[in-house]
Amino acid sequence: MKHTEPKTLQVLRAWSMIAIIMCLFANFTYGQSLLQITIYKKSRDIKNGGYVIDSIKKLRINEPYAGCVSITTIRGKTYIYNKDSIWGYKINDGLYRMANTDIKIIVVDDIIIYHARGPKEDIYFFSRNLNSRIYNLNRYNIHRAYKSDTAFLKGLKQNLKWPENILKKDNKTGQFKIIEIYKQTHAHN
Repeated sequence: MKHTEPKTLQVLRAWSMIAIIMCLFANFTYGQSLLQITIYKKSRDIKNGGYVIDSIKKLRINEPYAGCVSITTIRGKTYIYNKDSIWGYKINDGLYRMANTDIKIIVVDDIIIYHARGPKEDIYFFSRNLNSRIYNLNRYNIHRAYKSDTAFLKGLKQNLKWPENILKKDNKTGQFKIIEIYKQTHAHN
């Protein structure tokens, strides 16, 4: 006589196998998506390549040592960099510049636009290039940073109605209007 399992036990065993397979898949996926960081000592290293560290387990900015970046791999190796010796870093697909805090670079163009999450709202910044001073993105600071660029300031005044969102994008190109205006006012250069 052949012994057969009760139907509920068969279903339970099938679901257990599915759960085990899903756990194995999740571990494999997690293993494949471990952080990779590229350290850039200078902004030019973005084009030239930086120092790549794979399989990051922990990344600490300013901790546990003030003014340092601490990186620990899953193999237990720890790298510690003086924060002032690093221009920025790339984690997976995000590029960050070290400033008072690390801020994400969202646009590298004629004007660099940065983003950081504030306690209540997103905060945007800009700089004239990858190495210049970083300003909060607002009308006052744009005028301050570009005070000698009268063509650009005139273009902004004519094409962006303040306090219209400075991060408005062009519907056709998807590019930030502020960058389009800058390019239009510098097309002859």
